[in-house]
Amino acid sequence: MITSTRNPKIQHVRALQGRGRTRQAAQSFVVEGLRLVEEAVGAGWDAELVLHSGELNRRGQALLQALQERGTAIEAVSPHVMDAASDPQTPTGILAVMRKSSLPVPGKPNYAFIPDRARDPGHRGSRPRSSAAAGVEAVLLPPGSVDPFSPKVLRAGMGAHFRLPVLSLGWEQITKLVRRHQLHVYLAAARQGMPHTQADFRRPLALLIGGEAEGASTEGQQLADDWVQITMPGGAESLNAAVAAAILLFEVVRRRQATIRDGATAALLTSWFPASLAGAVPGLLGRARITEEIEGYQPAWGEDWVSARPPTSAEAREFGIKRGSPVTLVHSRRFAADDTVIEYAELIARADTRVTYRYEYRPAGA
Repeated sequence: MITSTRNPKIQHVRALQGRGRTRQAAQSFVVEGLRLVEEAVGAGWDAELVLHSGELNRRGQALLQALQERGTAIEAVSPHVMDAASDPQTPTGILAVMRKSSLPVPGKPNYAFIPDRARDPGHRGSRPRSSAAAGVEAVLLPPGSVDPFSPKVLRAGMGAHFRLPVLSLGWEQITKLVRRHQLHVYLAAARQGMPHTQADFRRPLALLIGGEAEGASTEGQQLADDWVQITMPGGAESLNAAVAAAILLFEVVRRRQATIRDGATAALLTSWFPASLAGAVPGLLGRARITEEIEGYQPAWGEDWVSARPPTSAEAREFGIKRGSPVTLVHSRRFAADDTVIEYAELIARADTRVTYRYEYRPAGA
């Protein structure tokens, strides 16, 4: 049992808790509490050291047993040593030093989140939690953001860091990523831009939220394709950044899960899968591959989605659409095996138009 706060292991834990530079140099960080340690270990992250004090319940004992079988260094410590090593005022009785790991961004993401100038640890931590719950595929942290692996951020995130790619990148890297994957960047701003209810959140996108005090950085503003604002009929000047982020994150979810009803809402449709997923996708798509060729390429995968919006004056005249009725937009993208965009098409039609796709399938290996 470790009984001295001067023990080198305890000193190392304290340094990781208090200094971002130490976390960066050591490529490790500290998580505290049974639930967070379970989340990290269950997600496959490697623990370098575990400290515990007092009696653990059955869950805690089972966790220690699993870590011991992995060969993790486990040390019992006295209560006053745990007090010294812990960041919270009330120690949880168990903490772990985890090795940093970068989860990969999906091959073709269609939903990313960019918290610009997010410097408050508590609010910053709640955003990965909201992002993970909303199905965001990557959180991209620009320069100047708070350390995502600081103790307060990790506690507020409630384990989201272990299931979601959270990447600290330069603006040039972020720009290349969103442009390569053709993500439409929506910048949320107070009383600037289109109402968020009118934005086309069904397309592949990156949602950018600026800081509460300063708003978005110059680089963030330059990256934006469109600006959106949350409508506030109550007359408030602005919203807490974490609250605004949660509203918009789940507005994307709502819009993508909507069904086409009365020609006014929309649905997200994914209809192509790479042949490598043949055993993983049930039904016909899991036993087939696309044989269509576009410009000499064999499409490896693709995506289709439908959205709706008010018509322009020219579209209203062309389609004979009455005032207040929407038009339907059918979007289609096709990709080669190296993720090169082979084709992007957008079909505009009356909301009551029936759109039919016809694909030719052959059994895999044919």
